[in-house]
Amino acid sequence: MITRKNLEAAREAALSALGRTGETTLARLEAAGLTVVRTADLPEQRGAGVRTLTGVQLRTPANWAAPWPVTVIAPDGETLHLHVLRAAHTQVAEAVHLQEVMGHALDVEVDTDSELLIRATAVSR
Repeated sequence: MITRKNLEAAREAALSALGRTGETTLARLEAAGLTVVRTADLPEQRGAGVRTLTGVQLRTPANWAAPWPVTVIAPDGETLHLHVLRAAHTQVAEAVHLQEVMGHALDVEVDTDSELLIRATAVSR
């Protein structure tokens, strides 16, 4: 639920990000019936194709770059060829590094409908 406090914090963050024209820009948005919210304050929405896989391995090409292709290999042998959500590619890269260097297993959230890897978390074995 988005509270008044959350809206005020989002507005302050927007003003900071927009700089000296922030007040004018926000006034125009509000006049159009729009408001600023932080994505972290939105309820999590999971599509029908979103699922969590545990204990997987991720494989990335040697010169990994946009559009961030990745192969997900589940313990049962299921293999998915996906792309990493743009906003998550640095976090996924870190998880892959921990998998390679420290031998961690990975838990991932994938959207098979959109063919996207949304999140990866390293888990020590």
